[in-house]
Amino acid sequence: MLLVRQGTQFDKELLPELMALVSSEMEKSVLAKKTAIEMTNDLEDGKIFLAFWKEELIGLVSYHDWNQCIEIMTIFVKDDFRRRGIGAYLAKTVYHFLKKTSKKRIVVMPNNSSKSLFLNLGLSPIDKALMNPKMRCACHGCAEEDQFPVCHCHYLEKVDGQNIVIEVTDQLNLDHRFYNQYLYLYKNMWTDAPWFETWTLQSTIEELRTYDDKQALFVLAHNDDRLVGFCTGYFVEKKEMREIAKHEQFNPVLDGYIGFYVAEVGVVRGLREQGIGLKLLQSMMAKARQRGVRTPLIISRTKAPESEYLFATCGLSKTKIADGGDPQRFYWVSR
Repeated sequence: MLLVRQGTQFDKELLPELMALVSSEMEKSVLAKKTAIEMTNDLEDGKIFLAFWKEELIGLVSYHDWNQCIEIMTIFVKDDFRRRGIGAYLAKTVYHFLKKTSKKRIVVMPNNSSKSLFLNLGLSPIDKALMNPKMRCACHGCAEEDQFPVCHCHYLEKVDGQNIVIEVTDQLNLDHRFYNQYLYLYKNMWTDAPWFETWTLQSTIEELRTYDDKQALFVLAHNDDRLVGFCTGYFVEKKEMREIAKHEQFNPVLDGYIGFYVAEVGVVRGLREQGIGLKLLQSMMAKARQRGVRTPLIISRTKAPESEYLFATCGLSKTKIADGGDPQRFYWVSR
């Protein structure tokens, strides 16, 4: 039987067992290093949750209050008890405890093994440049400390999806306050199904530069200085649209219309399916129509049903025109 409970001062007798449980992982920098004194303090302050199978100590998760935010850290389950959902249960237990007892931002710096636990709880990947500088203390002693921020850990936050601000701009250059966050968000947006695309920082910068010679629009969604979504697009003529689609059928589609191509719509994980993508796309279409556009065009993969639902909700209609370079992509048109 699994038992998870909050540690207390009376658990100090478990300290040798706790240290033995996590010491090898700390030495390998899989977990942030903590001294026996720090672990004792966490037990006394109730900042550790312990997992037992019958009477055997098999795992733990702790948290640290950095004043402006609270970090979930040191999540661990013994090898023999992994792949049973115990790590997920520990993450869920401490996350809901913190939601109930504190109004501070909940953050985590998971490794590759534990990242999915927190994504499934609705935390969002955020650029490490935005993390509380005090959190860097936990990196001391890590084998990759000198490589930060390009290291094995990730940075996730729980971002409020209710108070989203929508902003429209014609340019997104180095001087824009969301320039770096946009690069981070775009680079990591398309790694999941159905895209499985790999972007580097350099290739992302080069992709953004392709907008320099276009009449472009960028619609940005943000909350508390965190960029959480974007929609990009630009004005097109028939010839350019044919080149994009690698398809001659756009001749009749665009006849008599000023065209606008909506190239990308993306929302960070943790905030999807909350209406942010809809606000982004509606804002983009409204701004394009203000500037004389009657036919926004949008590209979508048929394997992304949430995108098709979004486009249909915005009043776009799916055409039979497949992309000449990728037959899984179909174009949507709004007149």
